[in-house]
Amino acid sequence: MLPSEYPLLSTKPLYCGQALGVCMFRWVVRYLLLATLLMLGGVVQASVVKPASVVFLNPGHATEPFWVSYSEFMQAAARDLGMQLRIVYGARDTGKLLAAAH
Repeated sequence: MLPSEYPLLSTKPLYCGQALGVCMFRWVVRYLLLATLLMLGGVVQASVVKPASVVFLNPGHATEPFWVSYSEFMQAAARDLGMQLRIVYGARDTGKLLAAAH
């Protein structure tokens, strides 16, 4: 154990009443445990964040094979990335696409 006059982050020599290797091992284990707990705290906090949400303003019709396959490809990529994708078909109507963009 460290005497109370040596703070945990002190540059002074460690003393724990045992061989130096045992002292260093305990010191390293304590810091690894602290680092692990800090990282786990970040993971827990990051898991609360909602996935990114993206809207694809598709200029084509929902029945056109090219645009349907393009949308399916984008949906698969979004799923692989853990994102949510919403597809809005414009049916070649620029006004409809602009309205969906706002």
